[in-house]
Amino acid sequence: FVITAMLHREWNSSGRIRLGTFYLRRFKRLSPALAVMVTLTVLAALVLLPPFGSQQNAAATGLGAMAMVSNFVIFATTGGYFDVAAELNPLLHTWSLSVEEQFYIVWPALLILLLWKSRDRHTRAIVAIATLSIVSLSLCIWQTTQSQPWAFFGLHTRAWELGIGALVALCWKYVEQLPTNFRAVIGWLGLFAIVVSGLTITE
Repeated sequence: FVITAMLHREWNSSGRIRLGTFYLRRFKRLSPALAVMVTLTVLAALVLLPPFGSQQNAAATGLGAMAMVSNFVIFATTGGYFDVAAELNPLLHTWSLSVEEQFYIVWPALLILLLWKSRDRHTRAIVAIATLSIVSLSLCIWQTTQSQPWAFFGLHTRAWELGIGALVALCWKYVEQLPTNFRAVIGWLGLFAIVVSGLTITE
């Protein structure tokens, strides 16, 4: 939502999206904090984790996190008979950042193509991202029956979640036209859903 809204504002104000500036801004925002977190976590793993398997997993995931591919590393190193359990990996949480950054390698360029030289470009962008989100969700549902780890860690099965945020950003002008009371109800329902999820979704 935030990234798509920012890119859309840039397009509306200047008629273009500067990809180099976007990627540099993402790198400067994420890399320093990520490098510190990965370094400290791997050092702690050398002291606190068993030397066989767990330390190696932490180191491999750390390298994957810095290259924004930790979701692939975690998928490749968990689930086998002799593999260390995923929940014992102190950098397990970096999979979601990798999925997000893989999405943002592709999404700005795709958004430029969708907004390029068309009178109904805004509608075209909404239809395209809605279609891609439906395809991704369908893949997620199907792949969950085939390979749950890959369905969990894959960009293709997670893109629909980021697509929903992009859709909300692109449709925001329509959301603002809704009655204030209706928007308030939607907000409270969203908060209620978060609380219920936090209390009821199990491992």
